[in-house]
Amino acid sequence: MPIKYSIILFTYNPHKDFIKRILQSISKLKIPRDAIVEYIISDNNSNNNWMEEILPNFNRIPFSILEEKKQGKIYSVLNAFSKTKGEFFVCLDDDNEIDSNYLIGLQELIQMHPHVWAWGPGKITVEYETKIPDWLVLYSWLFQEKNQDEVLFDNTKFWNIKYPSGTGLAIKKEVAQKYLENVKQNKMTATCRNGGGLTSGGDSQIVYCAIQLGKYAGTAPQLIINHLTEQKKISLAYCKRLVFGVFSCAVYHVEVFEEAKDKLIYRSPFQILKDVTKELAKRKFNFNNALFQLRLARLMADAYSWYESHGHQFPWFYKKVVKVFKLQ
Repeated sequence: MPIKYSIILFTYNPHKDFIKRILQSISKLKIPRDAIVEYIISDNNSNNNWMEEILPNFNRIPFSILEEKKQGKIYSVLNAFSKTKGEFFVCLDDDNEIDSNYLIGLQELIQMHPHVWAWGPGKITVEYETKIPDWLVLYSWLFQEKNQDEVLFDNTKFWNIKYPSGTGLAIKKEVAQKYLENVKQNKMTATCRNGGGLTSGGDSQIVYCAIQLGKYAGTAPQLIINHLTEQKKISLAYCKRLVFGVFSCAVYHVEVFEEAKDKLIYRSPFQILKDVTKELAKRKFNFNNALFQLRLARLMADAYSWYESHGHQFPWFYKKVVKVFKLQ
């Protein structure tokens, strides 16, 4: 039986040079034997005229256009998931350059591991638009960099490194339907990144839907993505907010699986002060040091996650630190 794939490209005011490359990579996708592919662009109210300027040059790809006027990626995702007809959805953002063998590799994985209903790339390279500062080399994982050599999957009820991120996420249609159902019933409330905020849990909750259905989620080296990263995203201001956003969203994990709460680390204010002082000493008490601020962002995010997930107020002093260092 042929498998029908839906390539869903989520866009919002994309970088025009990047979107050309993304569309070019989609046009070069090798299609597995007997597979059927539909191509969808789910645009979230872009206003930079990219579709008028660039899309006509790729008219050989039979894209269906879904325009979501309600601002926020969550609405674009819900709209696309409700209208897409494939058996497996391959979700791309407008900075995800997909390898030409992606569908070939995905089909092999589906056939070998039919119990895995959510897949992601085991190899993600990060290509920066401009030269990066030295400190960012240690934080390339922020942009999902990965170099995995084996197929990994799991179905534990908390996040682990075997689970795929949103970059190049491929899910079975039933997973998308479960996600739509959970959001409709207010059981999953993560909004994906929206506006200026970088707190996100939407992709994780989509993956968790596979686990809820009794299936597995995993990553594999034959799935390859090149993550194009704009100049504005390699600033310290952006990266420390991204660190805080990534690690402060544990409440969305606990929302799905109560067991995740037991995995959260509690550090007393004294412990955090000790860690901060130790980090400052390493940086010669330079508050402007990038590595100090990124470590501070992680400590504050972990603290925020613990208090939020346990239903406690985030202490006012912590709020002050977050505000002063512009972590949110």
